[in-house]
Amino acid sequence: MWIFKASNGKLSSSVQKKFLFLWEQAFGRKMSSHLLKWKYQLPPFGAQMMLAYDMEGNLCGHFGGQVFEALWQGKTYLITHLTDAMIHPAWQKKGLYPELVKKFFLYFAENSQFFYGYPGLYHFKVGKKRGFFRPFNQGVAYFESTSSISKKKFLRRYFYSFRALEVRDLKQVSECCKKLSYYMPILKRSKEFLFWRFMRHPENTYFMYGLFSFSGKLKGFVSVKKNKEELIIVDLVPSLEEEETDILLQETLSLFPYKRYQLWISKNILYFVKIKYLKSYHEPLGIYPCAVSHPYVEDKLMSWREMFYTMADADIF
Repeated sequence: MWIFKASNGKLSSSVQKKFLFLWEQAFGRKMSSHLLKWKYQLPPFGAQMMLAYDMEGNLCGHFGGQVFEALWQGKTYLITHLTDAMIHPAWQKKGLYPELVKKFFLYFAENSQFFYGYPGLYHFKVGKKRGFFRPFNQGVAYFESTSSISKKKFLRRYFYSFRALEVRDLKQVSECCKKLSYYMPILKRSKEFLFWRFMRHPENTYFMYGLFSFSGKLKGFVSVKKNKEELIIVDLVPSLEEEETDILLQETLSLFPYKRYQLWISKNILYFVKIKYLKSYHEPLGIYPCAVSHPYVEDKLMSWREMFYTMADADIF
């Protein structure tokens, strides 16, 4: 009934056209060819895709995502962020989706330590019912502020500098991640990842800043995206010293005098640092970060469901 083909993201022009058509049929909106290339051809550590065709050669399903490096207790692993799981409307509720997932994990289960995604509520309920989705243990924390930020006088502020990241600074971001990795798994913000995620995106513009010690050592990192009169903190790698995180956030928010600030971050980091200047609210978009389970990878899920994450781990913003 179906023909399944695995891919590392290097799609021919004809397959790209079929993928974009399927995406439009499944989600009711269009994806640009530039975004498709960014998602699956440009990630520095590759992609994993399982494509399903009907007997006439029409693309009718996809399950896959991007491969990233992650750190856990100082060691580097490969993990997969699953995106664009979709079935053509004509083939929905006909058994294709579970078969597609099975084929994907048969082919790729040994290639990554962990598989995760950010489904919305509907797809989360479907995946959970089928046993595919396991929510992260701590869930997502959402913070927002609509008030202007005034600079509090920290006695130690003058021992730090806050500035835009330069290319020579990028390697230090992964060192900040390594420190956090002894407490929880974390996606490694390597130089290659940062280039791909924040500097090569075809549709979004990001601004990366860091808090540096007097000696030039990076203490914390943020990446932000302007959205009309809003500022979205897409990524935050905090210092485990709370005052340093305070200064980092305060400098970031005071630099951009916007009407609204937003931050999504995993709740487990709140055991170590407090998010000041932003208030905690109910998550507004219905985002459900979760592990993607299957019998082939079930034994790997336990510790990785404690992963630290922000919106940089996904492709939503």
